[in-house]
Amino acid sequence: MIKRIIRGIVIIFFVLVLGSIVVSEFPQLYVVPFTKYKLSNIPGAYYTFNLRALEPAQFQAKNLKEFLAFGYSVVLPWQESEIIERRNVHAVFFQSGNKQLIAFDEEPDIFLLMQGENGIQQEDLVSFYGKDVTKSRYEFYRYILNLTPNDLKIFAPKRESLSKSVLVIFKSITVWGEGPFYEFDTNHIRGFQYGNLINGKSFIVDFFTPNDKRFRILFSGIEDQREVDFIINSIRIK
Repeated sequence: MIKRIIRGIVIIFFVLVLGSIVVSEFPQLYVVPFTKYKLSNIPGAYYTFNLRALEPAQFQAKNLKEFLAFGYSVVLPWQESEIIERRNVHAVFFQSGNKQLIAFDEEPDIFLLMQGENGIQQEDLVSFYGKDVTKSRYEFYRYILNLTPNDLKIFAPKRESLSKSVLVIFKSITVWGEGPFYEFDTNHIRGFQYGNLINGKSFIVDFFTPNDKRFRILFSGIEDQREVDFIINSIRIK
C-alpha cells in the first residue's frame, strides 16, 4: 500500500515536472487551442478582406461642396443645402436626412502602440513578422485583418504561434459589423470597409494616407454602395 502511494507520488511529480517543461518550452501547445476555442464564436476573427474596385462616380447633383476634415477633404453626394455640419476637437459630423457621416481625427493603432515607450523595437517587429509586413502601418494592419484563427498552428515555431495569437485576438476586438468586408485602393488613399450596407446599419471605413496616417469614417443610414464609393474616391490629402 505504501509502495503504491509512493509510486503515485513519483508519477505525479514527474508529470508536474514534464508539464512545467512543456508549458515553458512549448507554450503554443496550449495557447493555440485556447485562443481558437475563445474565438470560435466571434465571427469577426474569421473574416478576411477582399480587394474591391470602387465604382466610378455617378452622381450629378449640383453644388457639391468640398468639406475639410483632419488634413484631408471629402465631397458628399448630397445637396449642400441639405447638409448639416458640426465639429469638435476630435470629429466632424455631417448629416443629410437619415444619412450620417462622422470623420474622426487620426487613429492610433496596434503598430504604434507596440512601438510606444518601453514597447517593442522596430527590429523585433521585423524579426516577429518580417520586413514586408512591418514596412508600414498600412501593411501591418492589412496583415492583421487577413489573419484568422485558422492560421494558428500548434507545431509552428513558438515565436510565430504566440505573436500570431496576439494579433488574432486584437483583430477579434477590432473588426465588428456584418461581412463581407472590403479592401480598396485609390490613387490617393487605401484602406478597408468593415461590413456592407444592410438596412442602413452603421459601418466603418479606415483609410491610410500616403504618409501612413490612419483615419476613420463612420457611415450610418446609407444603403447605396455607390454613395460610399463616391465619398471614398473624393478624399484628397491636403
